[in-house]
Amino acid sequence: MTEFKWTNAAYNTMTAAAINQLSILYNMRGQEYTEDFKRRADNERRVLLGQQAQETGKLSSVETYITAFEQQGWTQRITGETSITFDFTPAGEQAILLLTKVPDHLKFFPYFIAEIIARYKQDNPAQGRKNPGSTDIFPYWTFYKIIRECNDYLSEDEFRRFLVKMENRNQITQTIEDIHKYRDDLDNHIQLQEIDQKYGGANNETKARPLYFMHRAGEGLGKVGNFNYGIIETDGRCPLGTTKYILNESYCEFVDYILDNEPPGLPNDLSRNDWFSYYGAPIVSSLDSEVEDDDIIWININRLVEKGSSGIILSGPPGTSKTWYAKQLALKLTDGDESHIESIQFHPSYSYEDFVEGFVPSTSTHEANFIVKKKIFTQMCDKASLNPNHRYVLIIDEFNRGDISKILGELMTYLETEYRGIPFRLPYSEEEIIIPRNLILIGTMNPYDKSVTEFDIALTRRFDVYEMLPDSNLLRKILTRNKMEEQLQEDLVKFFIEIQDIFEVGLGHAFFKNSKDKKDLNDVWKYQLEPLFKKEFKYEDDIMEKIINIYPWSEED
Repeated sequence: MTEFKWTNAAYNTMTAAAINQLSILYNMRGQEYTEDFKRRADNERRVLLGQQAQETGKLSSVETYITAFEQQGWTQRITGETSITFDFTPAGEQAILLLTKVPDHLKFFPYFIAEIIARYKQDNPAQGRKNPGSTDIFPYWTFYKIIRECNDYLSEDEFRRFLVKMENRNQITQTIEDIHKYRDDLDNHIQLQEIDQKYGGANNETKARPLYFMHRAGEGLGKVGNFNYGIIETDGRCPLGTTKYILNESYCEFVDYILDNEPPGLPNDLSRNDWFSYYGAPIVSSLDSEVEDDDIIWININRLVEKGSSGIILSGPPGTSKTWYAKQLALKLTDGDESHIESIQFHPSYSYEDFVEGFVPSTSTHEANFIVKKKIFTQMCDKASLNPNHRYVLIIDEFNRGDISKILGELMTYLETEYRGIPFRLPYSEEEIIIPRNLILIGTMNPYDKSVTEFDIALTRRFDVYEMLPDSNLLRKILTRNKMEEQLQEDLVKFFIEIQDIFEVGLGHAFFKNSKDKKDLNDVWKYQLEPLFKKEFKYEDDIMEKIINIYPWSEED
C-alpha cells in the first residue's frame, strides 16, 4: 500500500483549528451530548487560542466542526432512549492517532486519509438527508477527477456553473467535455449571455460557494504550522474575474492514488446507523508476509497456535532473525491485517502501569487530576474480545529484559490457556477484564544475555519456547540472494559452522544479511564481530587468536 511522506507541501488534510477541536472532542468521547458538552468543548478551544471562555453566546463553530467530523465518519452522536452520547468511530480513532499523537518527524500522509476523503458521499445520512439515493456523487473524488482532467485547475465560475449542478457520477465525462468547450468559448471572447444560454448560468446561492469545499479539499492546508502549500492553491483570476484554483503538482501522486481507488456505490436505502458502520469503520492495511507457506518455522509456530497455544517465545542468540520472524509470523497469523498487530519492547524500567493500566494526568479541567488509562495489553484485549473470529497478535521484543513478574502482575495466572476467557478484576480501575483466546503473544528473547531476568518455570507453563538457532542453510540463501561469489560463500559458511563450536552462545546468520563481498565481510568484523568477541573472550587471548585465524576477512586487503 502506498504511503505519502509528509513534506512542506503535504502535511495534513485539516486546518490547525480543526485538529485542535478534534483533540478536545476526543478527550470528551463517551459523554452525554448536551448544551453543557458543547459549551465545554467551545471554551477549551477558546483557551487554546488564548481567548476568554464564555458562559453564554453562539456555539455554531462547535456544531460546524462536529457536523464536519460526522460527515467524514470520524465522530458520531448516538441517540439512546433518554439521551444522546458523543463518541468516536474506529476511523476517527485512526485519524486522531495520526493527526495528533505521532511526532512530527515520524508523520506520513497515510493512505487511510485518502480513502476517507474519497469515500465521503454527497447523499450523506449523517446530514439527515430526506431523499436518500437522490445522488451517487462523491464530491472530493469527483472534484479531483475533474480538476485533474481539466489541466489541473478550475475556476470558481466553473465550480458554480458545472460541479455544483451534478447529481450522478455518469455526468463526470460530459462535465469535463463541457468545461473544455467553455474555456475555448471564453478564449474566443464569446459573450456572457451566449455562454449562459449554452451552458446554463452559474449557481450564485450561498450554498454553492466553493470556499468551504476548497478548504476541505486541501486549500486550507497552508494554514497548518509553518507550511506554505496545500493540495489546492489559488492562482489569480479566470477571464470572468472569479478565483482560479490550481492543483499543487506536489500532490499529483496523492490525487492519482485517490482516483485509482474510486469508492464503491452503497444501497440507496442505507440507514444512518448502517452509514456509520461503513464510513466509521477503520481503514485496514493489508501486507503480505515475507515468510513462505513451506517455511519450517512458520509450519511449527502455526501448528502450536492451531493446538491452542496463545503465548510463544522465539528464543535464540543474536542474529537469528527473531524480531523479523515475530513480525512476519504475526502477519501470517492475522492474514496481513496490520490493525490486528501491535509491537512493544520490554526494558528494565518497564512496569505494569506501562503494560496493563495506570494513573495518568488528566488533560481535562472537568475531571480529577489523574485518571486511570488502559495501556497496550488491555487495549488489545478489548479489540480481540470485540472480534473473536479473528486473531490479534501482540509482539513483545526483548521479553526477558524487563522484570516479568512486575510487568505482568496478576496476568501471570490468566495468561494460561485454561484461564483465558475467565473474567478478573484490575486493581486501579476495578474493571473486569478477560484475556481472549484469540489474542496471541509472540515474544523474543536472548537467553544468553546475562543482564536480564531469568525465564523461570512459571513462565514456561504459560509460553511455548521455540528455539531460533544459527542456520547455515539460511545463511546460504541470504548470500545467494545477495549474489555473493560462490567461493566466498563457501569460505564464509565454513567459518560460520566452525564458530558455533567456539562461541557457545551461538552466532546468528543475520549478521551477514547485507554482505555481498570481502569489503562487506571486513566491515562486519570491524563493527560487529570483533567488539562482540573481544567482550566475550577478553581474558582468553588464545581463543581470540583462533577466531581471527578462521575469519580471513578481519583485515582489509
